[in-house]
Amino acid sequence: LIGTSGLSSFTNLGWDSTNGIMYATNSATPENLYTMNLATGAVTLVGALNGPTNPNGVAYLAATDTLYMVDNSTDNLYTISRTTGAATLVGTTGTGNLLGLAWTTGPIPVELQSFDAE
Repeated sequence: LIGTSGLSSFTNLGWDSTNGIMYATNSATPENLYTMNLATGAVTLVGALNGPTNPNGVAYLAATDTLYMVDNSTDNLYTISRTTGAATLVGTTGTGNLLGLAWTTGPIPVELQSFDAE
């Protein structure tokens, strides 16, 4: 353990591998995007997401230099401005209860394409 983020609930992390920045959303403050200090665990507010109400999965796609997020309440996929925190709707995912998001550069094993924990 390196320290506490100061956030009080489920925190979602997305690693920007191009710029070396960890981004975070939190279910207790679902309206915000944060950066996380890797040495201390402390978070710094980037800005308001302006729309999503239950952010869960956060993932960075290096090929397009884009940060993505899914909203578990609406099942929508968003791009996130790493400068302002503002979310832009991409569209619906067509599935429900999304609790994570990840990118891979190779083929996706069928076991990981859709996972329902229930």
